[in-house]
Amino acid sequence: MAAASTVATGATVVAAADSQSITTVSNNISNSNNNSTNNDNNSNNKKLESEMRAPDSVVVTVPLCGSAASFALTCVLPFCNIASFLWVYTALPLYFLASDRPLWQLSLLLTVVYIPRLLVQIATRKYGEWLCVPMSFIAAACNLLFAIYPDSLAAIWVAVSANCAALNPTAYRALLHDRFAPAGTWQVKRALRVFMFADTLGYACAPFFGGVLYDNGGLRACAIYALAGTAVCALLPLTLASYWSSWRRRGCWTPSCGSNESANKVVESTLSDEPSKATSSKDTQTRPEGEGKDEESVRVAGAPVAVVMIAAFTNITVYAVEWCLYAIYFRLEFGWSGAWCGFAQMVGDLLGAGVLTISTMACVHHSASRCRCGSTPFCETLWRILGAVTRAPLVVPCLALCHGILMLMLAQPDFVVSVLGQILMGTVYVFFEQACQEMILVYSGGSGSLYRHYLAVHYLIFTAGCALGSPIAYGLYGAGGFATAFYVCSGSSIFVGLPTAAYYGCRLASTSGGLLGGFAASEKELSAKGTEGAVRSATV
Repeated sequence: MAAASTVATGATVVAAADSQSITTVSNNISNSNNNSTNNDNNSNNKKLESEMRAPDSVVVTVPLCGSAASFALTCVLPFCNIASFLWVYTALPLYFLASDRPLWQLSLLLTVVYIPRLLVQIATRKYGEWLCVPMSFIAAACNLLFAIYPDSLAAIWVAVSANCAALNPTAYRALLHDRFAPAGTWQVKRALRVFMFADTLGYACAPFFGGVLYDNGGLRACAIYALAGTAVCALLPLTLASYWSSWRRRGCWTPSCGSNESANKVVESTLSDEPSKATSSKDTQTRPEGEGKDEESVRVAGAPVAVVMIAAFTNITVYAVEWCLYAIYFRLEFGWSGAWCGFAQMVGDLLGAGVLTISTMACVHHSASRCRCGSTPFCETLWRILGAVTRAPLVVPCLALCHGILMLMLAQPDFVVSVLGQILMGTVYVFFEQACQEMILVYSGGSGSLYRHYLAVHYLIFTAGCALGSPIAYGLYGAGGFATAFYVCSGSSIFVGLPTAAYYGCRLASTSGGLLGGFAASEKELSAKGTEGAVRSATV
């Protein structure tokens, strides 16, 4: 640009001489400016290329669709993992009922099998996600034994226990986070919703598959089906780079272990609601792990995370009671076959999964925030209220109340009311669990290690709820029948939902957005206030 300025000064002097010189010098000025602009553009292009080659400063684009690895991690693995186990909730109750075995044996089985699952979760947290593969190999071997001896109670115990232990969505979610975190929070949320859809599809189809297979081939057909699913879960992760990264770490999170987060690639935009912000390189900062972020996040988010965990425990426990009883209930009360019992159980889960898929593809959350039914204050307030009660955190107590209502419907002797209660229970469970997962993501504050910690705690609580569902269900059924079990669960869900609504109402009321504000922005504001208060206390 300095050369262009010098030529411009010469043009002023020559202009006093003659117009031909002016034309000549003007052309020179234009050429000089063009050359200077081209040089600047070339310089900018080279700078941009150099920035694109710097992995520490630019967010990496990770495709959610069109990639075999992404499809395997978000769709195939969660589907096969959950579907390889949950068929037991249709087939085994019908088998015990047909063989005149006491239901306390089934209750004991469906409780004890969660103990090895709990141990595997603790080991996964300590040693890494790579454990999902050897556990799936063990489950496949046990299913082969089960297929050979389908009527042996010992083979049933061994196979069901191994399948339950191999059920490890926490490991797959952590691998998913490793793969998509460099692309920003919006991509992680989308990937989690696809994962949740596949997981929901798996446990929705599993009872139907279990009913059909048991009606036509007995437990041997169910064992072969479980063998195929666990074999996929044993082999497919070996093709994923994130799995081998977990193997190299083997529970180590120091920079020498090769962890993405240890290499200072922590995405700091987790609290952003906008996809444009989540994919902007300006929102990505390098932060060495251990600089106090995780400790501060745990201190500030301890109470709300505890509330989320209590809500998640209520969600799975109430739903587990329904899972334990639905096959026997509809067989004894309405004379349904195993296939029909599984089909009705499947419909509600698929409905919830379908809504999640639509929200993932169409970005419903962000589009709805821009919609207006009119320019009047009433319409705008109405949209804000609807948005607040259909997203975290207020959607959690609303769904807990829905659980209570649906349990009341399930207890009614009217066939249509009871079936509607069963179907919609699955839909409510899907939305409830997805809301808890997204709240955990927000409270992790962009930290991969903290996210893993919250996932591990959540899954331990989730496993405890699954294990307790069986003794609660069959104990209450033995004490007072099906209606007693459903009424007690209804009251428990409502009892948890009301205090949860009061807690988050008080918590959000102190933020600038109030009850109708965005959840992530409100939590970010509360976290900042908590940090400032801690600094003032330390100063005093």
